[in-house]
Amino acid sequence: QAWQVTHHTSSVVGDGFYSYDAVSCHGEVCMVACEKDVLDSGRYSQITVFLRSTNGGQTWKELDPPPFYLSVQGFQVIDSNNIVLCGSLGHVFRSFDGGKMWVNQSIIDTNGNNASPDFTCIHFSDAGTGIVTANGNQIGTPDLYTTTDSGNHWNPVTLSSDPLLSIGHSYDAGMYRVAVPIYSSIFNENEIYTTHDNWKSYDSVRLTGSFQLSIPNYSFGMGDTFVAYKTTKSPDPEQTTDGGLNWQESTLMDSTFMATEMSSLDQNPVFLVGEELDTTKVNKMFVSFDHGESWQTRIIPSANDTPILWIKQIAVTQNGEAVAIIVAKRGTQHTVEQDYLGYL
Repeated sequence: QAWQVTHHTSSVVGDGFYSYDAVSCHGEVCMVACEKDVLDSGRYSQITVFLRSTNGGQTWKELDPPPFYLSVQGFQVIDSNNIVLCGSLGHVFRSFDGGKMWVNQSIIDTNGNNASPDFTCIHFSDAGTGIVTANGNQIGTPDLYTTTDSGNHWNPVTLSSDPLLSIGHSYDAGMYRVAVPIYSSIFNENEIYTTHDNWKSYDSVRLTGSFQLSIPNYSFGMGDTFVAYKTTKSPDPEQTTDGGLNWQESTLMDSTFMATEMSSLDQNPVFLVGEELDTTKVNKMFVSFDHGESWQTRIIPSANDTPILWIKQIAVTQNGEAVAIIVAKRGTQHTVEQDYLGYL
């Protein structure tokens, strides 16, 4: 079936132009973090805005702009009221009313040396318990922070290897997992850290086999099940159900497909999407109906008869609908790229 396009960027950069940063859903409530161009005193400037849907992405309403601007790195709709996001320079913001008002929970200059963490991901297992991960190469700052009181207080944690963390997942109070997708002779390679006592102790495993010489991405589930996938050069997904000790590979892709995003393993179906680098091939995506254990290939349907270049982010609602940020080409010669919000 075709993607139903419900919101799109202007074809010309300027007043009202949207740049979609991230999409997240919980139940039928979905939100998109955007950057929007506005005309101010004769000059264009960017502001942060949010689009909200209460029907699985079929219709969207733009909320009043919050009193801040940041490039969103991590974004999550925890439930219909609680939304969190993070960015660089230690920025953390939270809404308790579905995005109408925002509370500044940023972590700035924690060591008194003008160093602020460069946050990469934020994830909450419930409204009170969460984790935010940081670029460990930011000298003088912890690698991650945890909270059990909705972000009012953050507990800093520094891992001995000082890693570059890109993905974090909260399971319950004191239970977290983070990933270090680095291939280097200096840093730990493709390390995954897990704790059950709020980082008083932790276990680590390292990816081997086909992932050993690559930089993978991860999608974590609510237990010891998670999936790793590469972003280039035969990005076949591999699943583990024992915290990373043993892996099962699904052979689906070839080296012309670049995977960019996987929806949450906690939902079904699970989508793995990206871009077909060989333009002579039909673009495709991959879907799993068993939380990443096995996969099927799907040809990407069109969006209002507009050729799709790639899908950069995707989220799934409780009814199994997919809501995505789609990059497409428009015009007779298909030379102008345009972003869409679509649901499937």
